[in-house]
Amino acid sequence: MGKHLQDNPARGVLGRRDELPSHETVYLTPEEPRLLRERAQTPYFSLIIWTLTASGIRWGELVELRRKDLARTR
Repeated sequence: MGKHLQDNPARGVLGRRDELPSHETVYLTPEEPRLLRERAQTPYFSLIIWTLTASGIRWGELVELRRKDLARTR
């Protein structure tokens, strides 16, 4: 069987918790999502950016969406 580490080799790499930067919420201006969509490499990426910014859905929620999860309103 393999050897077990006695200590976490990443311990202290980022510093102590009280020294870490705070994660303040950052909001996009109305212009920024449009610029992101325009600069997307493919229409597929543009649609992903639109979905994320227009709905407020998080990335993990988006990748787990399935066709059956969406309701058509026609």
